[in-house]
Amino acid sequence: MKAVWGLALGIACAIAIACGGSKSSMKSAAPAPPTAVQESGGLPGSPRDEIDQLDRDIAAKLEQMQLAPPPAAPMPAGMSTQAMSAEATSAANDTSTCAHGTSDTCRSSCDLSKSICDNAGRICNIANQLGNDNYANQKCASGKASCDAAHGRCCSCQP
Repeated sequence: MKAVWGLALGIACAIAIACGGSKSSMKSAAPAPPTAVQESGGLPGSPRDEIDQLDRDIAAKLEQMQLAPPPAAPMPAGMSTQAMSAEATSAANDTSTCAHGTSDTCRSSCDLSKSICDNAGRICNIANQLGNDNYANQKCASGKASCDAAHGRCCSCQP
């Protein structure tokens, strides 16, 4: 009988040590490294993930402006992603100086246009960094077309 109790006590101690040991080793384990953050805007994920997020934001803003997304277009011949980024940035900055109405509707339209063009410029910057990435280049061209449409709506807005 003493042997059974001794065996049971031994098994219980072994289990307690095993369980306690795993908890302490879990506590001393190094914490998981934080998710990598890209240089591109501080968003977690890959450059393509950021492009997709910016593209979705452009689509949402076009919808708010009641503008249909421009048809998908290839990169214009002879146009670089760097040049398209510069044009989008210029259009974003132009929304405050182009001739447009002063109504709330026009101000809202121009605010949305500025955001769309900023996003398009960012997409084109990322595409430029990625080099000859067809997906990124197509998103740049699409973003630039959206910027052009939104900028046109802002600058032609009349009360």
